Amino acid sequence: MGSPEALVDQWFKFYEMTVVFTGVHFKPGKKALDSSTLSGSVVDDIIKLLPPGWEFKKVNLYQCEYLPSGEEAEEQERWFFNQVERFYEKTGGLIVYAFCGRMVEQRLKKWLVPGTYVPHPASIVYQKSRLDFISHCADIISDRAQAQADLVEYINRPL
Repeated sequence: MGSPEALVDQWFKFYEMTVVFTGVHFKPGKKALDSSTLSGSVVDDIIKLLPPGWEFKKVNLYQCEYLPSGEEAEEQERWFFNQVERFYEKTGGLIVYAFCGRMVEQRLKKWLVPGTYVPHPASIVYQKSRLDFISHCADIISDRAQAQADLVEYINRPL
């Protein structure tokens, strides 16, 4: 077991984590993963199970109210990736992108965006499974956040 100071330092690094929930596109007149939508309300519930000191953001891969294709989709994905690079530098790597659904995961993995897949929040079929679903997603994100914090610590270790 390490010294109390080392444990506090490790917790503090983990405490500064940023989680970016990434949806597909906007619903008309709504913000990204808006709390008034099923997906947004599920994300809000997942956030409640994660450490209170973390920072949370809700964004969409596509900055429009429809699913783009072809060159338009590529252009918007490139824009999103540029934002990811800037934000990654700003957080010192203490960031986890939670890809809400397989489509978002597949589109962003090709750009090498660091993140983890969580099932699409609207995939909850029955209300009774909502708590299990939310807990499962929170566990996935927590595990990825710990791995990311360990990676950042390893990269920044003294040589």
